[in-house]
Amino acid sequence: MLDDQRLIHLTEISAVDLPTRERYKYKCRVQFTSEQGATLAQRDLFARMQPNWLVELKNKGDCTIAITFCFREGDIGQPWQDIGTVEFDTQTYLNGDRNAELEFPIATWEQAPQLKLKTRLTQSAGEGGSSAVTVFSRQVGAQQVRGRTNGKDAPEVELPPDIPLTPPEEVIVKDVWNSSGLGKNFRWKSFSSGCCWRNRS
Repeated sequence: MLDDQRLIHLTEISAVDLPTRERYKYKCRVQFTSEQGATLAQRDLFARMQPNWLVELKNKGDCTIAITFCFREGDIGQPWQDIGTVEFDTQTYLNGDRNAELEFPIATWEQAPQLKLKTRLTQSAGEGGSSAVTVFSRQVGAQQVRGRTNGKDAPEVELPPDIPLTPPEEVIVKDVWNSSGLGKNFRWKSFSSGCCWRNRS
């Protein structure tokens, strides 16, 4: 497979062997760079008490990925502190393989000397542009609702379609939902086939 036909996906990040205390929160900064050192994409992942993230960061072709793991002790008024950064070349770990699970030790935090950062990479064939985060990627057919006004049929109104979410997309949307207080305006519809995001208004 030619390099310009490959899509590299970073799909999971997690940390293990952390302190058991609940006063810590964690987040990651992720950066994709080219062979020439140009930044292709940069994302801050949401803060979590349990440091595991399902993501869908992708790049067309091989690149270097740097992940900086951070923590905050206490409430929102406390500053974030970097624990350490791991950096790796996707070509090294996806050389002929379709996926790879990587593990990197970070021994710089005295509270967790056995800390390890884990990531999962996959590759696929396909066309694509530059690096991107995919959140809403699929749609189903639009729904139509017919109302009545004073005993007469009202014009048909076309509602936006329900949007099925993959498990990584559910995590991202739920993080946004929880952190921004959107629960009063939105609700989850759960079906056997998955979840949909629907506006109440």
